[in-house]
Amino acid sequence: MKTGSGAFIKNFDESVELAKSLVETSKLLGQNACALITDMSQPLGRNVGNALEMMECFEVLKWTDKAQAEYQDTIELTLRLGAHLLHTKDGKPEDQHYEKLLENLKNGKALEKTNEMYKAQGWAGEKLKVSENTYDFKSSTANGFIESIDNESVGWASVELGGGRKVLEDKIDPEVGFYFHKKIGDEVSSTDTIVKVFYNSSEKLESALKLLNDSFTFSEQKVTPSELIQKRI
Repeated sequence: MKTGSGAFIKNFDESVELAKSLVETSKLLGQNACALITDMSQPLGRNVGNALEMMECFEVLKWTDKAQAEYQDTIELTLRLGAHLLHTKDGKPEDQHYEKLLENLKNGKALEKTNEMYKAQGWAGEKLKVSENTYDFKSSTANGFIESIDNESVGWASVELGGGRKVLEDKIDPEVGFYFHKKIGDEVSSTDTIVKVFYNSSEKLESALKLLNDSFTFSEQKVTPSELIQKRI
């Protein structure tokens, strides 16, 4: 259950109440269940966009140096979700499952199984493509540290680029999106690239930048990001 500016339910207490209701409903149906309240006050990992997010997933599955350096939150949340899922199934300690899942990332078994799944669905493993058109987003007001990111505005900025639908008939462009060089708590100046934008339309880029520019607030003081996993139900 996500909570924060980019979540469907932004208020922490309301997120907890819904999580409790879902867990209780599952138990009434005879299924063991648990829920994690997780932070959505900024993008998970570094990427926003269809192909970009898939590329991040494969970096993690390949256990590259880039993944270990830049996608720690994606890795941690994935492992914790998996560990809790397995714990609800067999009751064994979550940390035991966590270590096994981590081992399968490192030894390549997770990637091997993923490739089997995609092959069964008809995907031959073609290289994912992102737009060659990029824009380095900077903020003239950046001075100090990123205090907050309006993650809902980031989502709508992605829609403006073509990465999501406003109406059912809209066609999604999988090549567009954002790569976040900086996130909450990072030090920035007006000359730093905060986000690299991948776009296929200059007009759509202009609309997206307006939303992106309003998504960031800055502080002169060092800011500590919210905990990734805030509560277990």
